[in-house]
Amino acid sequence: MVLVVQRITTATRSINKFGVGKDGFEGSVPGPPTQLEAAWYDNVQEELANVIEGQGYALDGLTLNQLSFALNNFVFSGTPVFVGAVEMQTSLDVFGPIAATHTSHAITGTSSSVVDSGVQGINSSSGVGVSGASTTGVGGVFSGGGASRGASCLGGPTGDGVRGLGGATSGHGVVGDSQGANSDGVRGTGADQATSHGVKGIATNKDAYGVYGTSVAAANAAGAGVRAEGLGSAPALSAVAVDGNAARLESDTSSPSRAPLVVVPQDADASTTQVGSLAMNSSRGNVWRFYNGTEYRSAHGSPNGHVFAYGTVADGANVATTGDVADATIVSEATGVVIVTVTGFWNGRTDTTEMTILLKDITGGVTVATSQPLNSLDIDSAVVTDRMLPFTFRKPYTLPSAGSRLFRARLNFSATVDWYDVVLTVQGVY
Repeated sequence: MVLVVQRITTATRSINKFGVGKDGFEGSVPGPPTQLEAAWYDNVQEELANVIEGQGYALDGLTLNQLSFALNNFVFSGTPVFVGAVEMQTSLDVFGPIAATHTSHAITGTSSSVVDSGVQGINSSSGVGVSGASTTGVGGVFSGGGASRGASCLGGPTGDGVRGLGGATSGHGVVGDSQGANSDGVRGTGADQATSHGVKGIATNKDAYGVYGTSVAAANAAGAGVRAEGLGSAPALSAVAVDGNAARLESDTSSPSRAPLVVVPQDADASTTQVGSLAMNSSRGNVWRFYNGTEYRSAHGSPNGHVFAYGTVADGANVATTGDVADATIVSEATGVVIVTVTGFWNGRTDTTEMTILLKDITGGVTVATSQPLNSLDIDSAVVTDRMLPFTFRKPYTLPSAGSRLFRARLNFSATVDWYDVVLTVQGVY
């Protein structure tokens, strides 16, 4: 389509007045003025009238700003064609919005060059180069196809490639939606500098998030709101505690159907030896393994937790009772069964000397168990004064409640004896 406005063609026109082939009007003396023609007047009249009527306005001879109003509120009803390189630099103070009806495009920019762009927007001061606004649709600006980029934005030395500002009451600064299995909703690549980040999110409100990712409501275990992949020796996600926490994991406490953290088991200890490494090893029965700087070790536990404590006491001589000795304190996270054990040595002195052992829950004020009397060995020697006899007494005990609990042992003798190396241990809650 070629758009033509007819210039004056009468014989008395001024030839090439505005350049070769661009004739104009002659009004100088002594030459005769240019003779007018009806075709030229009709041409000018219809060109102006078509602009006004084409925008849906009726011509009004008493109105002197119809053309200006039509241009300031111009609406394209088709797909305009721009021939050649066109650069548009506009302001809302000069032109109104350019709109498109149905599925047509208000402006179509096409470029076959790697460095040139189909549409260029220039920001000269504090405005925006290109602004797209959406009322109820998916976006004010939509572009891209095939393997190309929908939008390519390059920030200046200190500028941002893309900056999104959420709405005053709701909405997000940047929203990326994936269209396919290998399609990225948002992908950011930082420059080759330590302080250049591919994507950086900064929250301006004390209760907001710098970056917010959410999975779809019907997502399965393979989905995620945010996915991070570590390459080389770098971690997939790096979090540093400055004033707050490095990471906070939280589940729905009203119905905690899922744990706030899931670690997928691996079939062997990691080959890298980083202090603080923690993983779950499936070849060892899905137990936690951690590296302490020298070797990988297992962290053992049980459904109700595991406790262990022991207490020792100094030797005694020529006593009939030890009293409550060998303190051992546990702190259990749940009720359950513990095994209370006391071991040691004693000198029976005579064949008739006996010892009775008591295991005591001092916190509960009860005796856990009392042993049967233990006799010294029957030896026919007339005088035996230094027989060392080992003893062990062990009993299970059901904790009446969780929390801190103190245990002690007591040895009672039928005569004064010597005793040595008494050790009390408490372990269990399985």
